[in-house]
Amino acid sequence: MQPRNSHADEGTITTWSLYGEPGDAMPLDWMHAEPIQERSRLHDYSIRPHRHALLFQLLYLTAGEATLSLDGRLIPLAPPTAVTLPPLVVHGFEFTADVQGTVLTVFQRDLAALFASAPALLAHFERPRVISLAGYGREASGLADGMATIARELARHEIGRDQVLSACLSLQLTTLRRVEASRERSRGARPEMGDSRAVALVLAYQHLVAQHFASHAPVARYAAQLGITASHLNRVCRAVAGASALELINRRLVLEARRQLAFTNLSVKRVAAMLGFDDPAYFTRFFGREAGISPSAFRADLLAAGRRDAASHEPAPQHRQGPHQEVEDRGTLQRPGP
Repeated sequence: MQPRNSHADEGTITTWSLYGEPGDAMPLDWMHAEPIQERSRLHDYSIRPHRHALLFQLLYLTAGEATLSLDGRLIPLAPPTAVTLPPLVVHGFEFTADVQGTVLTVFQRDLAALFASAPALLAHFERPRVISLAGYGREASGLADGMATIARELARHEIGRDQVLSACLSLQLTTLRRVEASRERSRGARPEMGDSRAVALVLAYQHLVAQHFASHAPVARYAAQLGITASHLNRVCRAVAGASALELINRRLVLEARRQLAFTNLSVKRVAAMLGFDDPAYFTRFFGREAGISPSAFRADLLAAGRRDAASHEPAPQHRQGPHQEVEDRGTLQRPGP
C-alpha cells in the first residue's frame, strides 16, 4: 500500500490506499492477493498500527504465529486463523519469521456490490472478525485452496476471470460465517442471528450508524431510514444486541474516540470536534460516562503502559549510540503490511 498523503499531519492515524507498483502506478484489478511473508519480511515482521480508507482485507494465517493489534487490543493468533478487516479499523501485526498465509485485499464498494443480495452477510463483516478454524479441517483446506485459486486467477487473464474471483471471495466469506455460526451453536450460546429478519435489521442499523455517528442524528431518523418506528428499532436492538439503539450509537462514538486518543496526538478538543461535539467539556463528560475514565486519563494510561512495555523489552546497552541512531526510522511506514 502507498500512503494517501505522504505529507499528512502526524497527528492523524496513518491511512493507506490501494496497493500499487513503485511510483504512482495503480493496479487495474479490483482484488489483490499476496503472501503474508512477502510484505512482512520487509518490515522485520512488524506492521505498525494503521488503517485503510476504502479497503476490506482478509488475512488467512496458515503457519507461524502472530499478534494482532486491533483498536489497541492485542489478540494472539495461531493457525489456522482468518482475520477480516473492514475499512477504517486500526490494526497492526507482529509476525513470527516462519509466518505463512495470504492477505486478500478488495475495495469495499466491490464487496458491497458482490453481496448486494445478501445484506446480512455483508453487514456481518462490517465489523472486524477473528475466526479460528481449528477443528474445521475441511473448511481450513477449502479456504487455503480458495486463496490459491485467487492467486492463480490474478496471475493470468483468462475468460471469466472476474466471475471466478467473485465466486471464490463469496465462498471464502460464506465459509467463515458458517464456521462462526457452528461455533456459536456448539457453545450453546445465543447466535448472533436470532430471528434472521431482526438481525438483518440491526446490522443495517449498525451500518448506518458507522457512516453517520458523528452527525449525532437522533434514533428516530435512523428508524425512518429503515422504515420502522424508533420504539420498534429499540426493541429489536435490545433483543439482538442487548443494548438500546442509542447505546449502540454511543458505543460507536466511544470506539472512534478511543482510536483517535490511542493512535494520534490530536488534542482532546480536536478529537471532540471530529466526532461532532461542539463543546469539548461535554465530550469529556460523555466519554467519562461511557468509558469510565476521562479522555486525558485514558491517553495517559496508554502512554504509561507503553513506557512500561518499552522498558521491559529494552536490551542492555552495549555501546554509545550516535544521534542518528536515536531517531526513529519513519521510512519503515512507507510500505506497510496487511
